[in-house]
Amino acid sequence: MPRIPSTSVTLLKDISNDASSVRWNEFIRIYDAPMRDFLQRRFPYLEADDVIQETLIALIKKLPNYHYVPDSAGHFRNYLMGIVKHKALDILRKNRMRSKTIGGFKRQPADEADPAAHPTILTGDATGNNTWKANGTT
Repeated sequence: MPRIPSTSVTLLKDISNDASSVRWNEFIRIYDAPMRDFLQRRFPYLEADDVIQETLIALIKKLPNYHYVPDSAGHFRNYLMGIVKHKALDILRKNRMRSKTIGGFKRQPADEADPAAHPTILTGDATGNNTWKANGTT
């Protein structure tokens, strides 16, 4: 993992008080590589830019209430990587939910389906020949 310099109290204070602070550029310069390294090692199949963007959005919301304790070695780095991990897991959950849909329709287990609620159904084969049929007909 790339070496992260000691956390700057003034940097955290400046970005926590102003979401449009120019100091965010400094924050990204310091923490971008460690976040990418963490993601590459733990979630290599995810798009790092998406996870980092979600992490930064979460930080903008959370930093005003975050209390940095300079005496706790690695405290902010652990806090940040915890947010990165949770945002990566959120994206995985969203991707899993998205993969459970077919053709824009959410798949539903057979025992939960109510045929009366669906007077027509989409049927098809592996070649993509799809047709609408009245439910209950063959």
